[in-house]
Amino acid sequence: SPLDQITPANVKQLEMKWVFQARSLEAFETTPLVVDGVMYLTQPPNDVVALDARSGRMFWMIGTTCVGRTSAAAPG
Repeated sequence: SPLDQITPANVKQLEMKWVFQARSLEAFETTPLVVDGVMYLTQPPNDVVALDARSGRMFWMIGTTCVGRTSAAAPG
């Protein structure tokens, strides 16, 4: 792999930069996807969230409220 920024020699120097607080205590069962600095993830029950991958700031969240309806929210 051409990825060489994290190695066995420096892995202990990693530190947490931000935390995303999910609305649900259920398990996350998907892998986040990062495109152009935006991290897209899902959270139970069926919400999709877009975060700034560098800062963790939420751009938007869209979720299913009931069959056939969706709701969108952006942080105030």
